[in-house]
Amino acid sequence: MMLQDIAQHTALGRELTAGIDSDRTTVSGLADFPLAAELNTLGVPPRKGDAPERLSLVHRCDLYEALGAIDPNLIFAAPGPGMAGMIVAALGDAAQQALFFDRFSAGITWSFFAMTERDVGTDAGAISLKARKVDGGYRLCGEKYLVGQGWRAPVGVVFAKEAEGPLGGACFLIEPAKLIGFSAKPLQMFGCRGANLSHMIFDDVFVADTALLGHHLRPTERMRKAASATFDALRPCVGVVALGVARGVLDRTRETGLVPAPVLQHHYNTLAALLAYARALCAQSDADGRPTREAGLSKVLSVQAATRAVDDVISRVSTAALFQNDWLCKAWRDIRAFEYAEGVSALHRTHSADLFRRLDT
Repeated sequence: MMLQDIAQHTALGRELTAGIDSDRTTVSGLADFPLAAELNTLGVPPRKGDAPERLSLVHRCDLYEALGAIDPNLIFAAPGPGMAGMIVAALGDAAQQALFFDRFSAGITWSFFAMTERDVGTDAGAISLKARKVDGGYRLCGEKYLVGQGWRAPVGVVFAKEAEGPLGGACFLIEPAKLIGFSAKPLQMFGCRGANLSHMIFDDVFVADTALLGHHLRPTERMRKAASATFDALRPCVGVVALGVARGVLDRTRETGLVPAPVLQHHYNTLAALLAYARALCAQSDADGRPTREAGLSKVLSVQAATRAVDDVISRVSTAALFQNDWLCKAWRDIRAFEYAEGVSALHRTHSADLFRRLDT
């Protein structure tokens, strides 16, 4: 996907995502986006005989920032393997990878990644959804919250606790339509509504042994690979989506003359510096295959800087301008989603628990 081609689709991208913001059930309309087919196969491994092509984190970083500048829903609502695909690629055997990835090679579809739970966020060691071993498979009991596309995607991965202790985690590849005892519903959302955050319930759901990802690996290796493949690797990339949102606001503000261009320059400089930082971390991870420990810091700094930029612009425009430019209000809503996007750290756990309680009321 050529980055220089993305900007030419800005108007259509914003038109499609504006519809999603008012009615998130229209996410399937993103299939009409010219880059949908490429987004749908982003991360799909090459088939036998095809030239190997590894999607670098640097390329993903640049892509996410460019799409974020149009609208973050182009990432959060996009079809494709997403984070689930990174897990399946890291842990799945040949049959599991075929079951999952062949869907995306065949046509436009969506996936989900079910980790988050109330009170514990994405702390894999503290999740409570149980996976009880039975003849031929497992019985899953528990709930998941804030799962992107969880009520509508046909395939995804779910994390559970097979045994107590740090080595007791397990991850399963599931197809909800084939499960008895599974249900999911959409949650109310404030920003980035295309993510279709969901509440999932597993009421004694049976999954076969073949659903267990990484069954051929030691438990320690399973969870290490899972964390490394997703949260650790993607944190800088999620942060740059926020940088893209802020850059998009600065660009539109400058173009419409709402705020003098010189006033915006220090924000442009900060966003550019943090994008360079994120790219450097991604390049390091691409080079040695190990996500850097600074990945979380990059995300936090990017989100903070992007939020300051959006808030500063809004504080400088008139009340009338806010009514006349609804994209400003949308950006104010969307940018606040990034504190929780892609994982909730221990520092945010108290806030996330309160968020989950408010979503239920």
